[in-house]
Amino acid sequence: MERRKIRKWCRDGFLVFLGAMAVFTVLSRSLDSLTVPQVGTSYGKMGNVNYEIKGDGKFLASGITYLNPEEGLKVQSVGKTAGQKVEAGEVLFAYQLEGIQKKKEELALSIEKMRLELNQSEVRSKQIPGISEETLAIQSLDAAKRALDFGYQDLEELRRESGEKLAKLKRDYNQNMTQSEEEMEEETRRQYRTAERAYDAAVAKKESAVKKAEREVTDCEEKLDRLEDEGASDEEILKARKALDRANEDLEEVREEQSLNVEEAKAALNSAEEDYGDVSAGRRTAAEALKSSYESSVEAVEAQIKAGEKSVRNLEEALSQAELAVSNARARDAVTAAENQKEQTASGLDRQVKQLDITKAEEQLKALEALEAASGEVTAPVSGVVTELAVVPGKTVTGDELVAIGDGRLKFEGTVEKKLGELITAGTKINLQYGESRRTYEAVVDSVDFLSEEEQAHFTASVQEDTGVLGATAAFSLNLTSQQYTQVIPIAGLRQESDGYYILVVKPQKTILGEELTAEKIPVELLEKSSTQAAVQGAFSNTDQLIVSSSRIIEAGDRVRISGE
Repeated sequence: MERRKIRKWCRDGFLVFLGAMAVFTVLSRSLDSLTVPQVGTSYGKMGNVNYEIKGDGKFLASGITYLNPEEGLKVQSVGKTAGQKVEAGEVLFAYQLEGIQKKKEELALSIEKMRLELNQSEVRSKQIPGISEETLAIQSLDAAKRALDFGYQDLEELRRESGEKLAKLKRDYNQNMTQSEEEMEEETRRQYRTAERAYDAAVAKKESAVKKAEREVTDCEEKLDRLEDEGASDEEILKARKALDRANEDLEEVREEQSLNVEEAKAALNSAEEDYGDVSAGRRTAAEALKSSYESSVEAVEAQIKAGEKSVRNLEEALSQAELAVSNARARDAVTAAENQKEQTASGLDRQVKQLDITKAEEQLKALEALEAASGEVTAPVSGVVTELAVVPGKTVTGDELVAIGDGRLKFEGTVEKKLGELITAGTKINLQYGESRRTYEAVVDSVDFLSEEEQAHFTASVQEDTGVLGATAAFSLNLTSQQYTQVIPIAGLRQESDGYYILVVKPQKTILGEELTAEKIPVELLEKSSTQAAVQGAFSNTDQLIVSSSRIIEAGDRVRISGE
């Protein structure tokens, strides 16, 4: 009995426990559902990113014909105003005839003046033939070469003659030293005659050498005078003056040298004369006289050789200077030729400019003549709408006035962001709305222009005939589609942090209480996005539930529950 009661009590207690556990589990689940955030989900898909672009633009003329009013003419009357239609040949405005006639006269005078200036420029550009510096320098070089060749010949002849003279002097000296008193007397006489002839020869040679040096000075003076008369360059004149200075120096050297030779010959003559008059001096004085005479003669011959060698060295130096002068002259001629060519080119271009000015002025004159023949009236070259007509009756045209006629069908011009403009191509259709009716019209894009200085793109579109009003503003809209992507998600599912983009997807997790849902973070690479969609690439599939909304802020690892479940 007691055991039965105990078993019943235990059974009842266990049932109560199970019931309590069930109640608590339900309560726990209910409380958990209230604390876990709710999320809205969506899925990625293969497809395109769609754009809806809106903006404003203007209707413009497809073609604009501009007229350039004649500057300086006074306007007589105006037949049209901006916004009016005009037919080809209709009068737009008219000039005063008096102003046209006056400008014609001024223009004709200006043309004549320009022609005279052109002729003057052509005359100035013609070069007068002349002798180049190189040619003159080469002439001087050739003269220096010839002079040096003659100098070498003279030196060689002098050395040969001097060698013979020295050999003879030595033979005579040795022979005379052994002569008898009678022979010495005869030798004294012979020496006197020889000294006399030597003196005469020295005097004659001095005169010849001095005359030759004087002729060289005269030639240099004549060359200098010729260069000055011909208007040669300063460098050539300076070179000629230096040559003259050298010739004068050579003349003085010749005079001194030959005077010394004459004095020596005179001294030898005087000595021979004394010896001839005083034979009684005997062998003692004769030997001294012979030796002195021999040594003096040798010194004189050696002095002549040294003078010849010095003359050759001067000629060699003159040749080197002449060669350098040729090189310098060639360089100066090259510079001069380059400068002349530059001047010729500049002069030719200046004449071309003058000729173009003349041609332009002649065309302007013809236009004025035609305008005068038309009684000063300016007509519309094409049919269309006058977009600009800035001339004013009674006012003189300044050149800033604009006259323009819009012709043909209108076009529409709009602006979008440069990134969006890259999606627009020729042939893209757009919708236009303008006017009070806000009726929708279709247009087709003709071209897209990207301005590098701006983050914008301009496009022009063709509109249907009789669509739009010139200068009116219209709203445009168009839908664009990107290339196809593997994973395109709603823009609400794309999240961003400092190091890039990511998404949150719902993933089930098994727990002791059963299966729970958590938010899992997946990094993605953003490929393209619009205001509603984004193309991404990441480690997820298009079957994963993408979190696009939540009842409160959630992070990776948070428990979530899907709305409606």
